[in-house]
Amino acid sequence: MAKIAIDAGHGRYTSGKRCLKKLDPNETREWVLNDRVADALGTYLKQAGHSIRRMDDTDGSTDVSLESRVRKANEWDADFYISVHHNAGIGGGSGGGTEVYVSAGCQSKSKKAQAAIYKHAVKRGDLKGNRSDGTKTANFYVIVHTKMPACLIECGFMDSKTDIKKILKKSWSKKIALGIAEGICDVFGGKIDGDKEPEKKPDKKPEKPATEKAKHYKKYKGGSSSIVDALKAIGVNNSFNNRKKIAKANGIKNYSGTGAQNVEMLSLLKKGKLKRP
Repeated sequence: MAKIAIDAGHGRYTSGKRCLKKLDPNETREWVLNDRVADALGTYLKQAGHSIRRMDDTDGSTDVSLESRVRKANEWDADFYISVHHNAGIGGGSGGGTEVYVSAGCQSKSKKAQAAIYKHAVKRGDLKGNRSDGTKTANFYVIVHTKMPACLIECGFMDSKTDIKKILKKSWSKKIALGIAEGICDVFGGKIDGDKEPEKKPDKKPEKPATEKAKHYKKYKGGSSSIVDALKAIGVNNSFNNRKKIAKANGIKNYSGTGAQNVEMLSLLKKGKLKRP
């Protein structure tokens, strides 16, 4: 059977990736939703005889870099890569729905998997929304740079008053996971018993209490003297704009990337005291 690389997008503490507060007072993090689907998907695919491997941090404590996710899949020589996400952009409205993406100029098997996954995911999850066609093209990093056929699914919208009623339910996560698995099996073989539910697993707990983990980045233990390299090493977006946000959160005013500012940020990071924006 096939080797399937499963990627639950982002990490538990990725900035901004959460449900809209007025629809979900708990502001459930996107990774939590992604992980629920990815977990059930892996169970169904193993049931069908496939080998599966997660490309993200299965605890969610680290937002593994896109480069690392792709490298792991390529080194494993996976036969297919599926990235699981939940969308945003409705702003509290009633639109939304499931979308499945491939990259421009993708392999033919990517297109076949896209069509099959969308068909089964919409059938199982019942979230067609207001999309006349939820099969789309976009150059997301993980589906462009993987060597194998690849798709990215946006299961539903975290800021849609229609979608939120479904995507917050653990039972729904299993339903759409079953649909994704059925689509993959249509293309890569295998049979799933849809009446046999995945084993119920307890909610995953982060290494430390969420309040503590969310407050600071994990300590950098490497030897680099560059804040850019240090952030990358721990799976954090190291772009200038994000460093500017981090600097502001840590009282470093008017950040422009000077040596002194970067040294101060690196010092805090090495002590485990660099605050998240």
